[in-house]
This record gives sequence, C-alpha cells and structure tokens, in this order.
Amino acid sequence: MGTNSNKTSGTRGRIRKRSPLGPGANLKAAPKDALPSRVVAAQQGPDERSLRVALARHRNFVSGRKGGQRLVLSFQCIEDMDFSGADLREAEFVGVSGSGAKFDGADLSGANFFSADFSTASFRGANLMRADMRGATFARCDFEGSNLEGADIRDGMIMSRDGGGDLAYFSGIDASADMSGASLRDVNFEGARVVRAQLSGTDLTDANFSNARLRKTRLCNSNLSGVVFTGCDLTDADLSGCCLRGASLVGGVLDGTNLQGADLTASQVARSELTHADIAGAILPMNRTDAGETIEDMIQDHRLWVASLGQHGRQLKARGIDATGLKASRAKLAAADMRDTVLADANLSHSNLTMGDLEGATLRKARMTYADLRGAKLSNIKANNIVLMGADLSPMPIGGLGGKKWPVRAQGAVLAGGDLRKADLRNIDLTGGSLFKTDLRNADLTGAQLVDVDLRGADLRGANLSHVDLRGARGAEELRVQLVDFDDELIMPAAS
Repeated sequence: MGTNSNKTSGTRGRIRKRSPLGPGANLKAAPKDALPSRVVAAQQGPDERSLRVALARHRNFVSGRKGGQRLVLSFQCIEDMDFSGADLREAEFVGVSGSGAKFDGADLSGANFFSADFSTASFRGANLMRADMRGATFARCDFEGSNLEGADIRDGMIMSRDGGGDLAYFSGIDASADMSGASLRDVNFEGARVVRAQLSGTDLTDANFSNARLRKTRLCNSNLSGVVFTGCDLTDADLSGCCLRGASLVGGVLDGTNLQGADLTASQVARSELTHADIAGAILPMNRTDAGETIEDMIQDHRLWVASLGQHGRQLKARGIDATGLKASRAKLAAADMRDTVLADANLSHSNLTMGDLEGATLRKARMTYADLRGAKLSNIKANNIVLMGADLSPMPIGGLGGKKWPVRAQGAVLAGGDLRKADLRNIDLTGGSLFKTDLRNADLTGAQLVDVDLRGADLRGANLSHVDLRGARGAEELRVQLVDFDDELIMPAAS
C-alpha cells in the first residue's frame, strides 16, 4: 500500500490546510538563503509543521489548557513569515531575525522582542501592550493603528562570554531601540517607556504619548502633527525640525528638550512649560496678533462686520492665534477665518460658525453644544473629546445658486472620544478622520462620507446611517454587530 505524504503519525490524521495562525493567515517559510541581519548566531527558522505544533501548544498555554507551552522562537530566523491575526501573547522573540515578517492584527501583548530585528515588518492594528521591545530594531516598520500602551522601548543588548570568559556584546551593535523611518500613525504609546530610542524621521501623526517617558529619545525631523504628549517626560529629547502642528504638550516635562526649528503652529503648550527647552527658530502659537489684538477684540469687530454685511468692522482673521479657554458662547462668527487657531477648552456653545474656516484648528475638549457649523471647513482639526451635542454640521444652502448646498468638509478630522449625540451630520465628508470611541447616539449621518474613518468603539445606537459610505472604515465589523436595522443603501466594506 502506498503512503500518503499528507498523513501524520499522530491520531489527528491529515495536516490541517487552514492555518492555525487565524482566519486568513498565511504561513510562509523563511528563504533558504536568509541570513539574520541583527543577531549573528541566529538559528535557521522553524519548518512549517513544527511551527504549527508550537502555535497550537501556545494557544493552550495562553488559555490555560492542558498541554500548553509558551512559543519560544528566540534567535531564530522568521524573515518574511506571516503571523497576521495570531494569538501570540507572552511569546518569546528574543534576538530574532524577522525582517519583512507580518503581524497585522496579531495579539502580541506581553511579548518579548528584546534585541530582535524586525526591520520593514508590518504590525498594523496589532496589540503590543506591555511588550518588551528593548534594544530591538523596527526601522521602516508599519505600526499604523497599533497599541503599544505600557511597552518598554528602552535600550538593551544581549551579551555573551568570549573565549577568555569575559562578557562581550553578542552582536556588536547599538543598544538603542530603533524605529527610525517607521509609520506610527495613530499608535497608542500611553505610559510607554521610550528611553534613548531612535525614532528620527518617523510619521507619528495623531499618536498618543500620554504619561509616557521619552527621555533622551531622538525624534528629530519627524511628523508629530496632532500627537498628544500630555504628562509626557521629554527631558533631553531631540524634537528638532519636527512638525508639531496641533500637538498637545500640556503638562509635559520639557527640561532640556530640543525644539530648534520645530513647527508648533496650533499646538497646546504654555510658555512657562518652554522655559527650559531650546526653542531657537521654532514657530510658536501667539495669543495676540502682530498688531497686539486679542481674539476677543477681533470677535467684537467681526460681529459688527457680519451685522453690517461687511460695511463696518472687520472679518475675523485669527490664523494661528492661541485662544485656549476662550469664552464665546453665542458668538457671531459666520465666515470667520480661524485656521490653525488653538481653541482647546473653549466655550462656543450656541455660536454661529456657518461657512467658517477652522482647518487645522485645535479644538480638544471644546464645548460647542448646539453650535451652527453648516458649511464650515473642519479639515484636519484636532478635536479629541469635543462636545458637539445637538450641533448642526449639515450642508449650508447657498442663495442664488439654484438651491445648491455647501457640505461640511472635515477630511482627516480627529473627533475621537467626542460627544456628538443628536448632531446633524448629513452629507459631511469625514474621509480619513477618526470617530474612535465617539458617542454618536441618535446622530443623523445620512449621506455621510466615512471612507477610511476609524469607527472602533463608536456608539451609533439610534443613529441614521442612510446612504452612508463606509468603505475602508476601521471597526466596520463592530458596526455590523451594533446595528440591527439599516437600509440597503449603506455602503459597507466587504466582509473578510
């Protein structure tokens, strides 16, 4: 009788064709000629069968079932392997050579990457909470949308005994963790220890470093637009040449921080917090215009300009002005130019901001209950935890143009954690924006463009989603579960 090469000697019979890494996962063997690029003595990568067995045992390990054993791939070559969607909690990757590996959507919480090399690997949407990333290289990796809360990204190096019995560096390389050139957009680093790390030239747009430690870390020439550094320790960190537009440095420790040539337009930072920082050549937000006018002065002139149809007063042009904590409820601000203005913690409840231009403005924790924002331009605003309950963000009718209406343009707007209950968001364009954990109960989103929007954790109970375009939206699967009834015109991403 002939043998079947697909049989195993165990009781399970055939090797499962579906990858044990999870739905849609594709296990690829490392190239035969692959050489580790970081750890000199890395072993050859595991074969597919042994890795399948190891992963099965690891699943038992993390779930506390009998026969469990932690996955240990230390000092092995796993270059170009695909672990997408895998449960790899507490797994060991010490000294691994993993260039080009793929961990998209994987759970790597508590995993150990000490002194490993994962250059050009992909960790999109992965969970890396409390991961040990000391001394590891993640140069040019893609971490977009991942969670690194509590991760340890300090320096670290493996050492060994030489021929004479003396300790020596195992691989003879820099001990600093390296994420230079990586894509770290929208990554959560809350409470992480990123000490003496190399993050130069990275894209950290809208990342969260709240209460993190970035002492002596190099971030020069990085894109830090919208980054939250609230309570972050940036002692002796290098942020020279960085774009910090719309960033929040409130409560941060900036002793010895290098901000030379940095662009802090529309950022939240008190002058007192910059006392011990190097701000030579930096662009800083100002609370007055060059003529000495405050935002309150300009609001008064603008009110007269609106009432007289432009015959008296002046249009408000407060571009780049720091108006943190502004109290201007029921203000008449139609057609005001407030691009890049800092309006954090401002009270603009019941205000008229129709056709206003707030592109790039900072509106974190602003109170805009029942504000009229019809036709306004809100592209790229940083409005985490904003209150827009009952606000009107529907299209603005344009007189004399045959009934044409001007919709709200809010591409790239960050409204994460906001209160938008009962808001009128008909036909709004929020392409590429964030509604992460936003309260949208009973809001009207008829015809809204939510392409590539982050909807994870959003509450849409009772919301009207007729004709909404959700192509590419993150959290769409959560939405499928949350919604019971929606009309056939709702454009959803294809189910995976």
